[in-house]
This record gives sequence, structure tokens and C-alpha cells, in this order.
Amino acid sequence: MQDIYNILSPDGFLRPFMEGYQSLALLYGLIRTAYADHTYVDKELTAKTRELLQQHTDSDPFELPGSIQELNANTLSEIGDSDVSDTVKVLNLRKVLRQVVIDESGSKPFLIPIGARAGELAEAYENRQLTTQQALAAYEQFAAECEQETSDHARLNLNENAYAVYKILAGYTEDITPEQARDVDSLFGQFPDYQWNEQQDRDLTIALYKTLRPLVGESYIDATNALLDLQRI
Repeated sequence: MQDIYNILSPDGFLRPFMEGYQSLALLYGLIRTAYADHTYVDKELTAKTRELLQQHTDSDPFELPGSIQELNANTLSEIGDSDVSDTVKVLNLRKVLRQVVIDESGSKPFLIPIGARAGELAEAYENRQLTTQQALAAYEQFAAECEQETSDHARLNLNENAYAVYKILAGYTEDITPEQARDVDSLFGQFPDYQWNEQQDRDLTIALYKTLRPLVGESYIDATNALLDLQRI
């Protein structure tokens, strides 16, 4: 349809069809933006179609109603006060969560598990395994977790790697302390090439076994494997 519009525009013959074409282009852009990892719809529209939309809109034509720009302590309140539909709330939360993980997981590896769970939720929702209300409740929980993680990270005064260690070990014992997390994290510094040096990998594994067994009991092997799988920065 863009090709046809490019050929015929600005012929007056198109006048009766312009409102419908504009609405269709806007709908296309909204849907693609809602499900894309980043906004790239503009590149898929021809110059004439972009110009048409710009002439008839005062702001970004592809911004979802009630769009959330960042994830912070006020985000959930903003969502709750919004009068947009639950479906749009789901799309907004999905988008902002995905963007937070893309932008910040490189420096905050503890966000990666939340991002993975949010991705699984998105797939389940698209496959209609969840209702919109169930998906919204889950996304709100993920958003709250992200905010809580950021708050706890600052409160415990741990660097990113040590906090990621703390979060993993907290899944195996409620008694883990920030100091213990720092001690475990320091083991990785003793074997800097463990990811590609087999001897260092074995030595680190043994060191983790010895350190973790008194901390987490019989789960020390699982805890060690989880730590070795951790993406470090």
C-alpha cells in the first residue's frame, strides 16, 4: 500500500482514502513499536508516509497511550492511576522491563534472571496461556522486583558481582550476609581465567565447594553451578 501511495500521491484521487490510510499506517506503527525491542518503525515507512503522519500528529505518533519512560518507585503508581486498558498496561510494562534489562544488565547482572522470566511471560501471554489480568499482575511483580533489587543493591553496599552472588546464595540460605557474599565473590578474582582455562575452572570449583558447603549445606553443588553460570562484569 505504501508503494501505491508513493506512486499516486499527491493526486486528488486519494483524498477520500487519506483518513483510512493514515489510520492504518498509525496502527501498523503502534503495533510494531509495542512489540519491538526498540523503536525502528520509522525505517520501515516511506518518506511520504512518515510526512503524512507528522503532519497530522502533535507528538510521537507511535508512542503507546500511558507510555512509561523509565522504571522507578513511581512507575506502578502511574500505571495504577492510568485510564488505559489492561492490555496497553501490559505492553507498556513489557517494553520498559525489556529496555531496563537491555540497558542495565551489563552493569547489573542481577537483573538478568528477571529479564529471562519476563521473556517467558511474554511468550506465554502471546500464546494465550495467560489472561491479560494475569500477565499484568506478573509484570507488576517483575517491576516491583526490579525496583527492590536496585534499592537492596544500594543498601547492602555491594558491587554488582558481589550482589549477584548474594542474590544467588540467598536462594539457598536465608542466613547469607553481605560479608560472606564478598568473600565468595573474591574467589573469582583468584582465578581470573576460569572461563577458558580448564585448570583454573577446576580449582575455582573446588574452592567454591569448600566455601559453600558450610554456608548452604547439601545444596553446595547446585549453588556452585549457579555461581559459575553467573554472567560477571
